[in-house]
Amino acid sequence: KKADASALQTLQNTITQQGETLTTQGSAIVSLENSLNALDVGGANQIPDSGSLVRYGNVSTDKYNGNGVMAFTLKAGAAYRDLISINLSAPVDGTEYVLSFYAKAAINGQKVRSHFYSPNSTKKAVSSQGNTFTNSDGLCDFTLTTEWQRYWVKWTQGAGTGSKKLIVARIQQGSTDQTVYLSSPKFERGNVPTAWSEAPEDNASAAAVSALTSRVDSAEGVLTSQGQLLTSLQNGLTTADQNIGKKADSSAVNTLTNRVSQMENTLTTQSESITSLSGNISTLRNQVSNPWFDGSLESYADGQQISGSGAIVTTAQKFNGSRSLRLRREANNGGNSDKQIGPWSSIRENAVYSVELWAMMPADQSPSTGWQTIVGIQGQNAAGQNSWQGAVTITESGLGERGKWVKFSGKALMNGTGRTRGVVWISTRGATGSGTPGYDLYIDDIVITD
Repeated sequence: KKADASALQTLQNTITQQGETLTTQGSAIVSLENSLNALDVGGANQIPDSGSLVRYGNVSTDKYNGNGVMAFTLKAGAAYRDLISINLSAPVDGTEYVLSFYAKAAINGQKVRSHFYSPNSTKKAVSSQGNTFTNSDGLCDFTLTTEWQRYWVKWTQGAGTGSKKLIVARIQQGSTDQTVYLSSPKFERGNVPTAWSEAPEDNASAAAVSALTSRVDSAEGVLTSQGQLLTSLQNGLTTADQNIGKKADSSAVNTLTNRVSQMENTLTTQSESITSLSGNISTLRNQVSNPWFDGSLESYADGQQISGSGAIVTTAQKFNGSRSLRLRREANNGGNSDKQIGPWSSIRENAVYSVELWAMMPADQSPSTGWQTIVGIQGQNAAGQNSWQGAVTITESGLGERGKWVKFSGKALMNGTGRTRGVVWISTRGATGSGTPGYDLYIDDIVITD
């Protein structure tokens, strides 16, 4: 019986030990589940042109992983320099975001700084180098080496609905020259730095540019062929001229002259076609975050009408770059003065479009009381029935004062019901009828995202 009691005690001890092991393993499983639940993977890059980096300047001839490389030297004593600084498209409404990039420096220990700010709603920044910062402007410092490395920072912020600004890498003022190389930046929602990928709009624009480039190449081939034929005809004309001195039949010369004139007309037509296609390519390259037209307006010519005389690109006023879009309501207008900007495109019937732009009314304008300009999307179904959804309403009180550029933003909610075609719609409204005044309003940096 003593042996039985001893065996029972041993068995009880074993069961107790196994219970403790199970408890420990259960706690470990719960911890792993919590860690997995905390992961938030975004993936979509919100930095445009992050592959070639051409729009940001200072691109060297070097490549890293097939992508462009920015190379910049800040001279001793010079003011700080931001290598990439952008306004992120609204809404920046997540609570966690990740910035990653590849970088190196001319010397070990070189510092660069990132920011995620305006509004200053950032609560915490945790870097790939193990540092934590709590600055509200998202400040995060990195220490570079002379070898290419990937760096990242995870930002936690208070949720918002507007836009926000991002500085990928800032070189601070120093007493010696500082050289920094940067490639493949990526800004994404979530808390996991994923592999670099281009922004979705870059991929769409690249395909369109490639198609137009092929058309230009084809047109240039025809132009070369026509040029060779013209040279041949001119040689024939020279020979005919020599034969005239020998009293040859001048009718051959007349025939060749007519053929040369015809070829010159063909060359002119081909040249005009290439100029037009080149303009289309330029527009597409600038058409990054706006599927309907170039919201920067930089690819359009001064005086170009993009919706009749009521919407004209001009260099007379500008917020950014060298051009803006002048919107006009004529005096004595009897309606809403609606305008359609850009082509009709396929849309999702329940899409929500975020619109952001800058607007200004010059001091010499005297519109009617209660005027307003609405910017949004006009949707249409297969039966041709329309729905006008405003996103931004520009008013006297919204502008605040004359001659000042003010940012407006809002959302256009498409109301379904089979409306799967859309176009940008602008309505310059005011008092109607005979004797009522018109007005000019300027807008710039128009960003429309789905």
